[in-house]
Amino acid sequence: MKADSEQISTNNHPRIVIAGMGLVSPLGLSAWDSFRALLDGRTLPDRLAELPTNIAPVDLVQAVGSACVAQHSQYDPSLELAERAAREATTEANIPLKNMPTYVATSKGAVHALARATASHYDGLMLSNKKQYPSADCIYSAAAPDPTLDDYPLAVAMGPQQYLNYHLARRLHIQPISHTVAACASSLTAMHLARSELQHNSQSPDHCMILTAEAALIPQLIYSYKRLGVLAKANVDSYCQRPLNQERGGFMLSEFGAAIVLKRLKPNELPTPGQIELTGTAISASAYDLIRSNPLMPELNHIATKLFKNRTIDVIHPHATGTPDHDPAELAALSAALQATQQDTSAHIPAYAIKGAVGHGLGAAGLVSLITAALSLRTGKLPPMPWIDNPLKLDGSPIHITPQPQTISRTGSHAAFAAGFGGHTAGALITRH
Repeated sequence: MKADSEQISTNNHPRIVIAGMGLVSPLGLSAWDSFRALLDGRTLPDRLAELPTNIAPVDLVQAVGSACVAQHSQYDPSLELAERAAREATTEANIPLKNMPTYVATSKGAVHALARATASHYDGLMLSNKKQYPSADCIYSAAAPDPTLDDYPLAVAMGPQQYLNYHLARRLHIQPISHTVAACASSLTAMHLARSELQHNSQSPDHCMILTAEAALIPQLIYSYKRLGVLAKANVDSYCQRPLNQERGGFMLSEFGAAIVLKRLKPNELPTPGQIELTGTAISASAYDLIRSNPLMPELNHIATKLFKNRTIDVIHPHATGTPDHDPAELAALSAALQATQQDTSAHIPAYAIKGAVGHGLGAAGLVSLITAALSLRTGKLPPMPWIDNPLKLDGSPIHITPQPQTISRTGSHAAFAAGFGGHTAGALITRH
């Protein structure tokens, strides 16, 4: 069973452009800081040299994948990451945050707050205390919270996603429209929903923001990924992520905050030179298995074919988790879509797998890839992939994999993809004019 949806730019709908971007990663506190680190060839495993050899697995994963500004948060680190990304994106767009229609997307939400609530109230007092919770009609109130209130039980009462929305609305005065939870495809799925609203509802504001943050470096989740066999070996000799390489052993977990502000152009208005247009989005889902991907990845091939049709694709930013099963299946699905839609079958289309440098951001991963694609288009530079020493190969594939940095055109189209548990799959296409 498969469900899908797509939005491709046509003459019948207004054009949508990227007005602002924000990114906080373990490698940088802004989008440009992070991208500069990528161009320099920096990766998260660089941190391993500073760690003791006998460090515990959980401590290692947290030390390597954490973003410094997310630590010691009063409420939850995902809130700090989301706020910084949102402020950066709206500053670039020159649009105030207040009342900004916002499509929030996470896989995990404020899980630190949830974990702290259950740990600190293990005896069940959480269920019987007499603290007053916000009523439903004031859940997005802009009033300042009581600084003496330990509100972690709200993460249980609201759920970790609504808890994050609640604090984002109070702190940033944004207007949360929805909160998408679609595993690793969450942020690109939210991008699809936002673009659809801008194109089809002329009464909606001309701007909106897609906002995502993941800070899931808690023991419960670290051990769950380890048990599933998808986490890289958590020791100082082996903890690395090597997507698109023949030898792969799983992924690193990381913290991210990312935001993109979209702007709807006027009817018949065209993007100006240098603007980056969101030219296509597509989502799909397949009920093959709760955890495992279909080995043929038909849902990924399906949306990629739609996005690639009648377009020249210059660079691909795959999901590429670096797990043994995922990368070959994704490469085959994307290659088949390219071969079915591209006129120049001899073209070598570069691929950049960002997770080898910064780790896996779960629900934020797709938006992180899309921001990286946009910065690559702006600079004409594709970062190196120093973890690759034996590139993954597929006979006849037009996708070109190299560890070397590449100079690319500052115009053209880049495609980014995300695929997650439960068959959730999403893709986005951007074009710089």
